[in-house]
Amino acid sequence: MTVRDSRITRAALAKHLGVDTGVARRMLDPRHGTSVGPINDALRVLGSEAGLELRE
Repeated sequence: MTVRDSRITRAALAKHLGVDTGVARRMLDPRHGTSVGPINDALRVLGSEAGLELRE
């Protein structure tokens, strides 16, 4: 799922996350090094979650 698919604006995402719209814009920029925590928070707002699986 993408933010575009969810039809949520950057401003609405920022409001849900309690951050400035600039922060939300940087989170959505793949060239910006956003840490995992804020990404997980954004995914929860969008009704999704991230997972990590390690295999040997």
